[in-house]
Amino acid sequence: MESMKAFLLRGLNFVATHHYIKALQKSMVSVIGISFIAGILMIVQNPPLTHLTENAFTEGWVTFATDNAGLLALGIQLTLGMIGVYTLVAFILTLAHHYQLNPFHPLVSGLIAYLLLSVGFTWDASGLALDLALLGYSGVFVAFFLGILTVEFHRFSIFVRSHFQPKTEFLDRLAQPIEASLATLILIALAFACRYALSLNGILLPDLVLNFLTPLLQSSDTLWFVLTVIVLSKLLWFIGMDGNSLILLSLMPMMVVFNAENLLAYQNDKALPYIFATGFLFFELGVLPLVTAILLFSKNKSHRSSAKLGLLPSIFNFPETMIAGLPLTFNGAYLIPFVLSSVLSLSGAYAAMTLYWVNKPLFAFSPALPGFLGAFLSTVDWKAIVLWFGLYVVCTLIYWPFIRQLNKKITKVEIVLEEAPVTTVVE
Repeated sequence: MESMKAFLLRGLNFVATHHYIKALQKSMVSVIGISFIAGILMIVQNPPLTHLTENAFTEGWVTFATDNAGLLALGIQLTLGMIGVYTLVAFILTLAHHYQLNPFHPLVSGLIAYLLLSVGFTWDASGLALDLALLGYSGVFVAFFLGILTVEFHRFSIFVRSHFQPKTEFLDRLAQPIEASLATLILIALAFACRYALSLNGILLPDLVLNFLTPLLQSSDTLWFVLTVIVLSKLLWFIGMDGNSLILLSLMPMMVVFNAENLLAYQNDKALPYIFATGFLFFELGVLPLVTAILLFSKNKSHRSSAKLGLLPSIFNFPETMIAGLPLTFNGAYLIPFVLSSVLSLSGAYAAMTLYWVNKPLFAFSPALPGFLGAFLSTVDWKAIVLWFGLYVVCTLIYWPFIRQLNKKITKVEIVLEEAPVTTVVE
């Protein structure tokens, strides 16, 4: 049993710390700001003008949006419309840094291959017309595949050259640019061949991948999927693994796609289709309810000291202080409320958004924002703050009966210690 447990922990740790997973997480965090800028441009482009908000300010806003419609559309195309390109660049840079490779040639070959596989075109007497529609969120998943293929192929080419080391320094200097150019040429040739094969069926690679993943993406926006993901994340924290990195951050590409879909729906005055976008995780309150409950109800001095140290980090969604300091790892006394509070908070937020009591997430922000602020900014809805604090109170109260039970145990220990006979040593 112990060997199986050790094997499982080693396997999970391997996945959590794998350089592909780390590169994926870092690259998606890097492009969150681009998604936010696109959202701001869309709001400027679509003023909230109704009979209730009609005034001099909104009328001036409408005039500005109308006069600068082309410029705003260009800004949106260069941010949200190119998010696949930025994802590829961030991923290649991160992975190349891990391998200590010069990222120039992987970037060049990766970008050319990505554009060859993703850009549509028409050719007629008037010239070449390009279709850049698939450079946005549709190409995010293709970007990761191409990033891995590009960096690993360049790494392999360096490995091959190292086993056929030229005998002179001159030949070595000559071989380096030839090796890099040859690797780039091979990758571009493969991209051309793939593009030609797909063009016979009238489809591009991002379309093919997205069509394949669409059923999975749609099923991933259900309450059961969300709860399964969060329960797995909490159980990983319980056994000492970083559940956020292993589960939640690994789903970031999917959530970024959901964010992009919601932004496009907002731009076209349609209902936002997805709930499980990045901003939804602000309603997962982490260990903040636990910290609050310990400070309010616990009589355990050690637990209260840990809660005081963990209060500020938990406000900014860093649970590590409490996970390791309390600790929560392999602590059965807190396992049930630890899981139950997150299930309840996300279920409540999901229900509120499904019933249109609160807006669905629109913007992507850093998860380090305080929860109530992130919930408001990501949904642009003041009711999200009310919902967040309501869930916070309920989740804090979930811990009360469990802490009360621990208090009783502490009281019993104190009574036993008080009734124990005091022995004195006479010299």
